[in-house]
Amino acid sequence: MSQNFLTLYKGNDPVVIEKYSEFRNIPIKKRIFRAKEWQYFDSQSGAETILFLHGMAGAYDFWWQQYFELKDNYRLIIPTYPAVDNLEEVGLALMDILNHEKISKVHVIGSSMGGYYAQYLLTHFYNRIEKIVFGNTFPPEHSFRKKYQWLLPFSSFISEKRLLKTIRNRLDKPFKEADYHPIVMAHLLENTYGSMSKQQFIARYKCIIEKFEPRPMDEIENPILIFESDNDNVVNQFEDLRTRLKQTYPIAKVYTFEKKGHFPYLNATTEYNERLRRFLEA
Repeated sequence: MSQNFLTLYKGNDPVVIEKYSEFRNIPIKKRIFRAKEWQYFDSQSGAETILFLHGMAGAYDFWWQQYFELKDNYRLIIPTYPAVDNLEEVGLALMDILNHEKISKVHVIGSSMGGYYAQYLLTHFYNRIEKIVFGNTFPPEHSFRKKYQWLLPFSSFISEKRLLKTIRNRLDKPFKEADYHPIVMAHLLENTYGSMSKQQFIARYKCIIEKFEPRPMDEIENPILIFESDNDNVVNQFEDLRTRLKQTYPIAKVYTFEKKGHFPYLNATTEYNERLRRFLEA
């Protein structure tokens, strides 16, 4: 049975309900690219623009707390990915949205899979990017394909209900790392109760196991910030990917969250927003 954030949120902060509801009541836009409907949030005003990219189990509304922090100074473009299963089409669709909105350059903020997408954009569309953030993510050469090679055939042949339940049953570790923060729990549970489809999950998985060669460092002039968490098991379970990400982008500044898990933009919002604003305004 489908459930939403407001019914799943078990915290006791009425401001969360008020602000989240206000954000979700803002109409989103839609654009067709290669027969796929891309839905995206557009705050519509701001001297500079930020493109926010969510993770594998996410959606555009995961960034609502950043909206209230940044909306007075920046225009925010925040898509939810449809079932697009290759990085080239993701990149071209995002550029199509920017072109449609007559946006020439953006700051890019990506987390987890969104950080992987951000690296792809930096490789192929670096001239459209000003500053860029790789949050709680992994480098192009990673180990997901080997460890989770069973996942694609498994998810392809079972029902959507069973797939989402399987994902939901594996959420305790990221919940624990985030100290069972009610915002993290509500967002992730919402997507596993039907906001994310089986087709979207499979397509996103295919994207994160797709490899590409990052742009050589001597060709990159864009300022880069890496966000990481010391207890982020989603990343840390794979052969120290935190270290390899920093080795891939040695010019990057690095900020480490302590004991905040994989979703610091959700459960360490004040700290995250402060560090993000410092980087953007430097």
